[in-house]
Order: sequence, then structure tokens, then C-alpha cells
Amino acid sequence: MSAGADAIANAVQVLEHYISGEVAEANALSQLLHLHQTNDKCVVAALAEKTNTVIANADKGSAAAAEAGNLLVGVARHLDTNAEAEVPAGASKAAKAAGAKAAATKAAAKSVSRHLLDHVLILTGGQNRAAKDNAIRAQGCSLVADLVLAVPGHQKAQEKLLEFASDRLPSIRERAVRGLGHVTSTPAVEQTLCARSGDPFMAVRSSAVRSMHVSSGTAAALIKRIDDVEACVRAELFRTLAREPAGGKQFGPAAFGRLCVGLTDRASAVRSAAGQAVDAWHKFFGSATAVLARCDVQGDEVLGDAVAGALAARFKEEGIAAVKAVLSGSVKGDTNGIDEVCTALLARHAVTVMREDDRDELIDAPLLLQRTNEALGSSVTKPHGAFVLRQLLYIVAFVDFCDESSRRRAERLAEATLQRAPLTTTSVAPSANVLTMADLGILIMRKCAGLCKFQPRSAKIQALEAQCSARGVLLISDLCQPLQGAPEADASGSGDDEAGEGQFATRLSNRLQELNDAIEERLQRRTAFVAQKKKAIANEEFIQAQRIKEATTKNDTELTHLEKEHLQLKAERDGILLRVLAIIRSMLRWSGSDLQKDPALFGTLERIMRPVVSLPALSENVEVAAIAAISTFCVRDVVSAQTHWSLFLELMRAIRPENQPPMDSK
Repeated sequence: MSAGADAIANAVQVLEHYISGEVAEANALSQLLHLHQTNDKCVVAALAEKTNTVIANADKGSAAAAEAGNLLVGVARHLDTNAEAEVPAGASKAAKAAGAKAAATKAAAKSVSRHLLDHVLILTGGQNRAAKDNAIRAQGCSLVADLVLAVPGHQKAQEKLLEFASDRLPSIRERAVRGLGHVTSTPAVEQTLCARSGDPFMAVRSSAVRSMHVSSGTAAALIKRIDDVEACVRAELFRTLAREPAGGKQFGPAAFGRLCVGLTDRASAVRSAAGQAVDAWHKFFGSATAVLARCDVQGDEVLGDAVAGALAARFKEEGIAAVKAVLSGSVKGDTNGIDEVCTALLARHAVTVMREDDRDELIDAPLLLQRTNEALGSSVTKPHGAFVLRQLLYIVAFVDFCDESSRRRAERLAEATLQRAPLTTTSVAPSANVLTMADLGILIMRKCAGLCKFQPRSAKIQALEAQCSARGVLLISDLCQPLQGAPEADASGSGDDEAGEGQFATRLSNRLQELNDAIEERLQRRTAFVAQKKKAIANEEFIQAQRIKEATTKNDTELTHLEKEHLQLKAERDGILLRVLAIIRSMLRWSGSDLQKDPALFGTLERIMRPVVSLPALSENVEVAAIAAISTFCVRDVVSAQTHWSLFLELMRAIRPENQPPMDSK
């Protein structure tokens, strides 16, 4: 007993001198290791005794107690790491093997750290019990969180850390979630870390994100931290993602795109951490195009453009390869065309970030125009053809044409785009970042005419603007030719007038109105026939019921033919009207002309937009497009804005909440 007590006293003395700094670390650790190899229980008892002192005095000096606790944990780890069974030098082979096996078993058990952790758990009160003093609770939580790193599978330690993670003190919650990062991941641990990732205190959120593993259970909580107000939390998110690149598969296309946009974050630390994550994904998925393919580049084009721009700036060599692949037509990919979409998008942004000399050397303008014309021809039939066409048109609008032949070809391409390109190809409203087909066609036409958005207004520039507007209006008149048709035989002038100005779609609109009335009449007849048939059957007038059935069949046949004709005429009229209004709106948006000195553009209000609004049987899409075009015109002309002020007020009243239909309450 006295020998054991002396050994414990010696170990305690060495620990006291080590903690007070009287003995160098190397000397103290070597002495403790020797004592541990001689009598391990005495060293464990000495560590437990000093731990009692540290926790008991935690409220007297938190900094000193925390430092002493860290030193004790370091001693336990050192003893577990360096403890070896002593084997005599002349021992047999079997004895050496037995000694090695004993050392491996002892190291695997991590006896010192485990015993010390068990003792600390007792001092902290056990499950669902804790000290009232904040400093004592904090010191106990810190010791458990540090020791669990050496004993990751300790179930009671995990339960205690889960309990500490809900403590009222943020510092204790932060230490607890830091320790949970080293335990075995379980649903309870994931749930707790997800909850603490939304903690009001920044340090707790940061440690929770750092401790998470990327999985289906934590993906939703992680993606929320992309909008965290603290840059350190956002940076920690990307460091966590960089450690586990395979976890990128746990995020959907929209969420993955938002993560990639971290490359453009306002904080440099976040941009650096996001770069590490994107580099890890680039290595894991294989290429920048593969990373881009995991994003929702078509569902949210603003986000897709941001991701593609960031990737093109980071992986410039792959961007150049994408440009070459697009120009050569050698894009290889899957059957659904996603690879072609991503390659075209990456190529477009690669052209944007290139230096002018590199761009002129890389891009062959005639070949680019040829590929764009081919894409225009297949934009309707090919999957994602319209999206690919818009990316090529972006490139055409960005490059310079140095010879007259290329300029004329680009001009013809712009006209063909305005006449034949699909209309609905953007997922968002037109903006400075996402342009429609009509926007791109007008921009290319203006570029070929020597015009740009911001130019000093002069007589020469105004003349060029007027010529470009006249060309656009002539293009609109060509589009409206199918709607003019031949006038009616009667002299009442019910058809379109000879000039076709202001009444170019009246014939089809009147016919659509007639079809609407006829369809409504057939629908009413069907309802009446159903009631008459039920009454005849109830009165046992079966002959009359048969006649009603035949009349119903004839009525349904007529209704089918009317609906088919209505669908065809509506598609024909609305398609051309929507294209015309889109062209006018783009001309107004990008023109720098003085409308009062531009008769062609100024006349579109009276000759096209107002007559369109007054047409009968208009669909909602055409009405919205017409109002948008008139609004754009009013932005450019004050007098027109004042004239249409009552219209805008009526629209504002119509969209008030009290005018909205009530929600269906079920």
C-alpha cells in the first residue's frame, strides 16, 4: 500500500511541477511515461486526482484551469501513444511477438484516456445531471470534448456532449459541438449539429459546421449557411465541403449551383475556402464541365451564368478547350444534351474573360457564324437547341468583325434570329445578365450598324439609330404579312385594310372571337343535352333519349373541330404577335435614339402596340407582352407616359392584395 501511495505521490508531484512550469515538458513526459510503464494504475490515479483539483478550482481562474486541463489531456494522449511493453533484449521470438501483441492491445484500448474520460464523466454529474456553476460545467465539457478525440466510440461521452450541446451558455455549446465532431456519426449527433448550425452565436455555428459530415441528413442545414451573415461561418462551410468532395452528390442542382457561386463571395476568406471546395469537386467529378453539369444552369439562368463565369475564370485552360470544341462542332456528351449545354455556356464565359488579343487569335469569325447558323436551324428540333443558340449569339455579339463579308453575314444572322429563333428560352425576365433571343438579335444588328448602348448623341449617331429602327420596323412588317391575308368580299371592310397598319391581325382575331362564341354555344348545348337525356330516361322516353344522344354526339364532333381550329389560329396569331412585341421591346430597350427624331420607332406605339391591345380574343400572354412593350415605350417618352398614366394606375389597383382571388381553404 505504501509503495502504491508513494508512486501516486511521485506522479502527482511530477504533474504539479509540469503544470506550474517548473519542469520542462520533455522531462516531465519522460518521467510520467517511465512511471506508467512501471505502475500504470498509479499514474491514472494521479491524473484523476489532479483532474479533481482542476474542476474544483475552475471557478477561481478559468484561464489557468483550462490550461491545466489541456496539459492533463495531453499527458494522457502521450502515454497512450508511447506506451510499449518492455521486452528484454535477449528475449525469444515468441516473447517479442507476445510483447508486440500486448503493446498493440494496450494502445488500442487507450487505457489512460479512457479511464480519465470515465472519471471526468463522473465529475460532471453523469447523464442528465450537471453542476450549477457555469465555470465547472464549462471545464467538464472542455475535458470531455478533448478526451473524446482519443476515445471516439465512447457512448456515455457522446450522450454527455449531446446534453452539453443544449446548455444555456454559448461557450459550453461551442465546446460540445466541437467534441461531437470526433464521435461516431449517428442520427442524434447529426440532428444536434444541424440544430446548432443555426445557433444565434457565431462561434457555435462555426464549430457546428466544422464538425459536420456531409450527408443526406446534414445537406439541408449546410446549404442554409451559404447565406450566413458571418464570413467565418461561410468559410467554414466550404472547408467542410472541401474535406469531403463526394458529399457534393448530396446537394440538388440548385443548391450545388449556390455553393459554386461562393467563388464570387464578397469576403476574400470565403472566396479562398470556396476555391478549395471547387478544386476538390473539379478533381472528384473530372472537369469544370462536369461540375457545371451538376448545377441548374437552365432552370435559374442568372445562377448558372454566375457559376459558369466563376469556373471559366478559375479553369481558363478548360474554357479555351470548350471554345475550340464549340467552334469545331466536336462536343461529345450524353443523349439528353446536357454536356453540350454546359460546354457552350462555359465557352461563352471563357470568351468573356479572355484578353482581346487571345480572343481574336482563338475565334475564327466565319466559322463562328457558320456554327451559329447551324444552331439556329436546329434550335427547335434539337434538345436544348435554343439554349445553345443563345450562348453562341452571346459570343457573336461579343466578338469584333473586321471585314465587310463577316459583318454582312452577322447582319443576316441577326435578321434570321429575329424571324425564326424560338421565343421562350429564358427562365427569368430579361435583365442586364440574361438576354432574350430578340435582345441578342437587336444587339448584333446594332453592332453591325456601328452602334452601341452608350454613345454620345450626335446628328450622325441619330441618323444611324433611325436607319437601324427603320430596318427593324421593316422586319416587323415582313413578319406581319401572314396575318394580313386577303380582305373580305363584302364592302364593309371587316377584314384588314390595304396598308395593313394597325389592323394586321384583325381578321384572325375576329375569327377567333367567332370560334370562342361557337365553342361557348356548343358547351351550353352539351349541358342542356345532358339534362334532357336524364329527364327522358326518367320518364322512360327512350326514343327521345336516343335522339338526344345522337344530337349530343353531333354537338361533340362540332366542338372538337372548333377547338382544333381555334388552337391552330391562336398559335398562328399569338406566335407572330409575341415575336413582334418582343422585337419592339428590345429595340426600345437598346436604342439610344431620340424617339421624337426617330419616326419608325416612335410610330410603333400608334401603329402596332395600341392596335394589338384593342384586338378581340386576346390571350393573356399577348396582353402581358403588349403592356410590357407600352411600358418600355413610356419609359423612353414622357408625353406617352403621361397619356397612359390612367392605364398604369388601373394595373396597380388590379394587383392589390384585396383584389386577388381568395385562397382555396380546404
